[in-house]
Amino acid sequence: MQIDANDLTFRPHRLGFFLVLAGILGVGLACLTLGLSQHPAWFAGVAIIALLGSALVSRYTAGSLALRGYDLVLYRGTFVAREVTCPLWEARIELRQSLIGRALDTGTVIVQTGETPFRCRVAQLRAFRRLVAERKLQLIALAERRTLALEGPPSSAWLALSSAEHPQRDALLSVSQR
Repeated sequence: MQIDANDLTFRPHRLGFFLVLAGILGVGLACLTLGLSQHPAWFAGVAIIALLGSALVSRYTAGSLALRGYDLVLYRGTFVAREVTCPLWEARIELRQSLIGRALDTGTVIVQTGETPFRCRVAQLRAFRRLVAERKLQLIALAERRTLALEGPPSSAWLALSSAEHPQRDALLSVSQR
């Protein structure tokens, strides 16, 4: 799966990934030594551990979710990765962090797209939260420009309003004149 250079991919924390991978490889090494010294049936454990390790690595390298322009891209699957793209303005995003997660800047992102929620562990949660807020604000600004462009130039009644009566008049006029 090719990832665009403009995609900002968010994955689980590397420390947790490497600790789990080290644990899996340690159990695999124990199964290998037991298979060589005790009984060959322990080699089945080596095969299972190799499968679990490769599943963990492929899931980590595929990424959990990405921001692509104004879309949120959700990656699902282990060996066959599926990509689900949903517009940022339609996705209902919930962020959950524990006390340790706040210290390590990691947490769970729950994205509701339709009926099924998508859950993933993500590191750099503050950056994700900030980027989603920036993209949503950019979408709001684009929508305001589009509605002002569709309505046409400001009317004389609008221009006659004073800034005290309508404090957003100057900001809206500067947006419509761009």
